[in-house]
Amino acid sequence: MSNKFNREYILKIEIDNNQYIEIKSPFTLEFNIVRNNLAATNTGNFAVYNLNQATRSKIYKDINDFGQMKAIQLFAGYNDGKSQILLPRCFNGEIRKAFSNRVGPDFKTTIEAYDGTIAMNSDKGNANITLPAGTSQNKAIKTIAAGMTGIIGKTVGRNFTDLSARALPLTGNPMDSLTQITQNKAYIDSGNLYALDDSEVVEGEIRLINADNGLLGTPQKQQTLVEIEMLFEPRLVPSQLIELQSLTEKRFNGTYKITGITHKGVISGSIGGDCRTNVTMTSIEQPSIVADKATTEYRIFV
Repeated sequence: MSNKFNREYILKIEIDNNQYIEIKSPFTLEFNIVRNNLAATNTGNFAVYNLNQATRSKIYKDINDFGQMKAIQLFAGYNDGKSQILLPRCFNGEIRKAFSNRVGPDFKTTIEAYDGTIAMNSDKGNANITLPAGTSQNKAIKTIAAGMTGIIGKTVGRNFTDLSARALPLTGNPMDSLTQITQNKAYIDSGNLYALDDSEVVEGEIRLINADNGLLGTPQKQQTLVEIEMLFEPRLVPSQLIELQSLTEKRFNGTYKITGITHKGVISGSIGGDCRTNVTMTSIEQPSIVADKATTEYRIFV
């Protein structure tokens, strides 16, 4: 089995305009991250223990304070003994609420975060835009994405080729327009917009999940989805192509498109803790690989 021990992390938290603090081991971090390829907000929940008072005072956001959005990023992975460790980014979003309180002998700093909140809730991107008749879905998607607040990059599949029969006025929430144009195939992940149809996938850093790289237990099927549990694997991304090899349930072996990822666990330099990744996937027989133009550099040195 590949090295799945000696976990490391860097939690980057924006405290002012583009000014960040970094928290890392040995501080204990609890996290629960949900990422998917649905038209719904990805979420990240974090708890850090026993930061000093000066640091705790900087990590605060009222849930009703909509005037200033503060970014948060989690980079996490494994220390394989090399002098420079590259940690993949497994969450990139905005802080919804942050506060600290005392829990027994410990001070606990709690952070609730969303990914894509600004873009999904903004009405500004579609102001006074009318797309002429004959506009392709692809061009419409890119036009809308270009005006969305908080979107860093975009990846649009090749199969959105239909032409509009009439002029298309865009009003209201841009994500609602994208949902309509793509028939619910647009989503935001790590601050990037993706629009991929059912047959389209992106390539991930790993292409195989089996017992040698962390697969645990037996895959389960829920309606059209196959669900697996594995040791914490931060390199997985929504919509990526993956091959599953199970020794205990071989009928589920095959090629899949990842639809959802949940990371949950504890990383600490002082206490033990478990870290798991749950993955939902849908079977795909003839995948069409789309170049991921949205996500570029997503690693950090520790």
